[in-house]
Amino acid sequence: ITLLYADTGGGHRASAQAIEKAIQQLFPGVYRTELVNAIHAFPYPYDQAEKAYASAISQARLGYELFWNATNNVSSTMASRLFIETAGRSRARAFLERHPADVYVSCHPIASQLLPEALSRVSPNTPVVGVVTDLSTVHALCWSPKVDFYAVPTDVARRHALENGIQPSRITVTGQPVMPDFATRVQAARVKRTRSANSPHGLAVLLMGGGDGMGHLVDTARSLAQSSLDLCLTVVCGRNEHARAEIQALHKNLPTRVLGFCDNIPELMGASDVLVTKAGPGTICEGFIAELPIVLYDAVPGQETGNIDWVTDSGAGFWCPMPQQVLQQLRHWLAQPADLQRASQLSYAQARPDAALHIAHLIADAVASCGVYAQPRINRANMHLS
Repeated sequence: ITLLYADTGGGHRASAQAIEKAIQQLFPGVYRTELVNAIHAFPYPYDQAEKAYASAISQARLGYELFWNATNNVSSTMASRLFIETAGRSRARAFLERHPADVYVSCHPIASQLLPEALSRVSPNTPVVGVVTDLSTVHALCWSPKVDFYAVPTDVARRHALENGIQPSRITVTGQPVMPDFATRVQAARVKRTRSANSPHGLAVLLMGGGDGMGHLVDTARSLAQSSLDLCLTVVCGRNEHARAEIQALHKNLPTRVLGFCDNIPELMGASDVLVTKAGPGTICEGFIAELPIVLYDAVPGQETGNIDWVTDSGAGFWCPMPQQVLQQLRHWLAQPADLQRASQLSYAQARPDAALHIAHLIADAVASCGVYAQPRINRANMHLS
């Protein structure tokens, strides 16, 4: 089983890693898994997306939003698919030759557009499972009628799939994939915090900006760290070393930890009372599992705007795009702990901690239903045939 992602944001890789872990947990020794960044299989200009994405989000948001909205329709997607299939044909064949598999799991929309056509020419019985990682606002380019099965996180995403021509029988609502041991690790950290004599007083706030530390992370951290509220603060800057250095250098009025990229997010969430984050779907769903009330301070235009409504409509959190609004909400929760507890309960009501395991079962079903074990693996000798 080959799982594909690209590092346009952190969610695609994280989803692929969670699914791989679930496959290994459910089917030890049955499947051999491979996790691959497929960016070099994409045709130009899509192969430049990793470099362009962070810059567009931080420096050209209006342009990104206009582009996202202008291309979010069926006709644009059909044209894009034709271009991706045609321009990417040779790269796709080379990719399949380097990474032969019995089933491909695409956690990135461009891979979902590229692979099915390439496979139809060399191994038509090899299924492609598409994993959609947007909760609510899903771009039309995420959908391809040539993908065999889709795992989607929400009923809203399923509705988008139907509107874009995907057959109902090919769509399964699974939830957003997170590491299958995420909930267990959160609870272990929470128990450890409860038993610790050195557990910090006040409200423990976890501030995150996604894997790349995007959005108004520095401004929000400054506002919190220099406040007089009864807080202790942990800031996760991801791969954004510039933001980490800037926040580290701030004058701080309250206990503050500033971290880079972390692989212990379950433990950090288990030691926290509130999650303050940009509206990334993976972090939001992890917050649900950790029973954390959520304050959203930023959102990538287009793809993450629907997540704001998802959180606020459920009662799990609030949209606070200005640092002073974040402080105001935290001040309210400090004064009204019953409201904080209520938001925690509503957050957990949205949790789907077994989503990755559900997707792993879906992949196993895809293998069985397509009968790939009755077919030969991809024949490298056929890779150069038209």
